[in-house]
Amino acid sequence: MIRETEKAMQLRGKIVFPEEQSAAKKLRKCIVFSRDLPAGHVLTDADLTTRCPHVGVSPVYWDEVVGTTLRCSVTLEQPVQWELVESGERTEAEAANARSR
Repeated sequence: MIRETEKAMQLRGKIVFPEEQSAAKKLRKCIVFSRDLPAGHVLTDADLTTRCPHVGVSPVYWDEVVGTTLRCSVTLEQPVQWELVESGERTEAEAANARSR
């Protein structure tokens, strides 16, 4: 009986209930710049951090952002947008697809 109870208590995935939607949206994070950086700078982990709310690139894409080059100068805590970085590996179609997620 104990094992049946434990099995019933296991979560099989995160479900966001309708009552939680507004809070979940507000608490989602995005990648932001951790300091002012000049155009042409190649991004490293030290140049980035995360903040709420989600208004930029999701932290899910952290590894894709690191190593990209800035197209223009950016400021402290400015959200990372795909339009601000360029990478020889990432195509515009991939960036557009990532933005739509």
